[in-house]
Amino acid sequence: ALAGRPPGPPGFAPALHFDLTENNYAFYGQFGFDFTDHGFPLDGIIGVRVVNTDTDLNAILITNGVQTPTEGHRNELNFLPSLTMRWRPGEEWIVRLVLGESVTAPEFAQLNPATNIFPLGATGNTSTFGAGTGGNPDLDSIRTQNVDASVEWYFDDAGSVTFAAFYRRLDGYIQNYGDVEFFPTGPGGALQSYLVTRPRNTDSGTLKGVEIAYQQFFDFLPSPLDGFGVQANFTYSDGEVEAPPVIGQPTVLQRITPVSRYSSNLVAIYEKYGFSARLAYNWRSEFVDFYASNIPGGFVEVSPVSFLDFSLSYDINDNFTVAVDATNLLNETYHDSFGGSDITPRDTRQYDRTYSVGLRFRF
Repeated sequence: ALAGRPPGPPGFAPALHFDLTENNYAFYGQFGFDFTDHGFPLDGIIGVRVVNTDTDLNAILITNGVQTPTEGHRNELNFLPSLTMRWRPGEEWIVRLVLGESVTAPEFAQLNPATNIFPLGATGNTSTFGAGTGGNPDLDSIRTQNVDASVEWYFDDAGSVTFAAFYRRLDGYIQNYGDVEFFPTGPGGALQSYLVTRPRNTDSGTLKGVEIAYQQFFDFLPSPLDGFGVQANFTYSDGEVEAPPVIGQPTVLQRITPVSRYSSNLVAIYEKYGFSARLAYNWRSEFVDFYASNIPGGFVEVSPVSFLDFSLSYDINDNFTVAVDATNLLNETYHDSFGGSDITPRDTRQYDRTYSVGLRFRF
């Protein structure tokens, strides 16, 4: 009643019906090799995975206010080879190289064409009555060719420093794009325009970057300080993809969503006397949320965001553990803007700060 709805359960809404059946069949084979006994400390695995994905989709697609039943059947067969090699130049050092191909199917929700619209009135210069979100039943799987390499130094039983580099060649990466669609929400069923964001496949692209990580327990300190430790990492990522093609328009390269160029984590740890504690700080730089041609700047960018979370647990005995958790201790606020400009803000959201206490039991 408070929402202005009639009593009783709502009637069946065809546009919200979504039926998807997916069957996956996979075969894989691999063999390992090891030259350590022949005087060269190199070992690894060569393999291939053959995956067949069969999908049937039934849904209702809305185009300019018209409901159209849509049916789709997709059968994909993928051969995914891989090679993993590990070289041990010394007792404390490991060098790894991983080559392979992978395929990632769209998430079920991304394939659902049902649309949620919000009649907010025209904002900015978008000239649309409201906004909306929905899925896309025509999405294809994402295919990637992957190269990963790392150098790892294990300087004691509980300490390591690693440097890693990665490269991804992308085909069909899924990003969110906004476009104007019309729905009969006006007086007498008149069509009104909405900026609706849906996932779409991009063309080819790349993602590359490096990461450095460090972890250590300070077990050289006197008790009880020897239970303290730290984990830290920093990642640099740089990626771009070709936007979905538009007839008569040149190819456009865009930043990958929702990837930040810089991100870092710093975690303080304590493990001793049945206590397990973590104080974790996470930070990421700005990133693109979605693209839309009819908004200022052509995209929405999210400002840098950081979180400080805490968790503490204590093992009362072998069966019972009591836990305390706190999230968003910094009381972080979310900001985004059109085109990444301070003079065209879009949303401001206050994240919750939460506290919880729990008791776990295990047999």
